[in-house]
Amino acid sequence: MQKFEPARNDLSKELGLTIDVVADDMELAHGACHHISGTLLHLHYPGQFNTSGNLAFLYSPSEINAGAAYEFSAYHLMKVKSPTELFPVHVENM
Repeated sequence: MQKFEPARNDLSKELGLTIDVVADDMELAHGACHHISGTLLHLHYPGQFNTSGNLAFLYSPSEINAGAAYEFSAYHLMKVKSPTELFPVHVENM
């Protein structure tokens, strides 16, 4: 938007999301992903200017069936204090 941008000093006002759903079967995974994207598409929030879509989709269709997902275990001999120590998780509430 260049010179028309109302908040030029903000670091960012947009967010990129990848929604990856794994379920017992493809239909359930597809349905869950469709529900999540539909909810986000029509989400109402403070300061909202219009009720049209809140999302832009990178792909069309927006849900892509990726096929079967496989579960595996990692066997290692490294001694750690906690089984999750090597796989940190960061959650940020906004």
